[in-house]
Amino acid sequence: MDPHMVAAWDPYVPDPGRSDEFSIPDLAMLLDAPVRALLGRKPPLHVFHVAVRNPPEDRDLTDEEWARVAREMMHASGIAPHTDDQGCRWVAVRHADDHIHIVATRAREDGRQPDTSWSKLRMQEAARGFEVELGLRRLTHADGTARRWSKTGETEKAARRGLPEPPRETLQRSVREAAAAAGSDADFFARLAAAGLRVKQRIAPDGNVTGYSVAQPGDRDSAQRPVWFSGTKLAPDLSLPRVRERWQTGVPEPVAAPAEVWRVAEERVRAAAEQLGVGGLHQGAGDVAALGDLIAIVAVISPRTVRDQMQRAATEFERASRAPVARGLEGQGAGAVPGVDTGPVTVQRRGRAQ
Repeated sequence: MDPHMVAAWDPYVPDPGRSDEFSIPDLAMLLDAPVRALLGRKPPLHVFHVAVRNPPEDRDLTDEEWARVAREMMHASGIAPHTDDQGCRWVAVRHADDHIHIVATRAREDGRQPDTSWSKLRMQEAARGFEVELGLRRLTHADGTARRWSKTGETEKAARRGLPEPPRETLQRSVREAAAAAGSDADFFARLAAAGLRVKQRIAPDGNVTGYSVAQPGDRDSAQRPVWFSGTKLAPDLSLPRVRERWQTGVPEPVAAPAEVWRVAEERVRAAAEQLGVGGLHQGAGDVAALGDLIAIVAVISPRTVRDQMQRAATEFERASRAPVARGLEGQGAGAVPGVDTGPVTVQRRGRAQ
């Protein structure tokens, strides 16, 4: 680890990490100077922070490339447009090979506040451009199907506690595996409890369950309250209505003995491949989802020697198979994931919070 600055609003600002005469408090004082100069009431939240990260399969960018990324992100966000010499002050720090943190002050040199209302969308567009220019992994524009990624604070909190991953990611995997194996509401909630999660149901005045939230035991906020995540906050397809689609399709669920599950899994994969080969994109959405559920279940019951690889495969398939949120999961395979007659699946989690 060698945290250091790669760019700033002023190219002559020293790097506190590599200077004996310029400290971090000195840098903070420079960044906050426009806020202190504001007339009247100061903004309650005057810090703009964004982390820009590359996935493991991408090459490491040089400091010069990260500096250019930072400048373009500040331009796209409206914090410091290229042709505006009255923009906000900011710095970009490289904490590791794969990411930078950009911190800016929400106060311009002319005393106004920047307009960052569309900053997220514009920075995403800039990122898509860099993926092409720098030969990085190509992503697509947001379509409302992506799972919710852990925030920087969640990742740092997990690292401080010695966890291999943030609780949000553990919960995403546990809930997805429970949903894939469940056959009813009661079965779904029982599997969540068996996986060691705290579960809270949202019940309407008429007595119907309309939603749910889960929490990792031991994961608490600064006020020592459990940190709850609703299904929607984990991923759009983990909301209760979307989870229910798995067992409300009217397709009987076959049961396979443990010794036969791999043979049944192979048959299901081959059958799904044949259906998807002749079906349209809309009609095949359910078959794709059913195949994803099958892979999630197999990842749970697979031998320990290959379990990590199977879980990674399930995660990658989930990314590739997302159906638009408004689309129903039509298909012959929807809800037809084979079960295993060993009772509820207990998800083995490597990073349970203490």
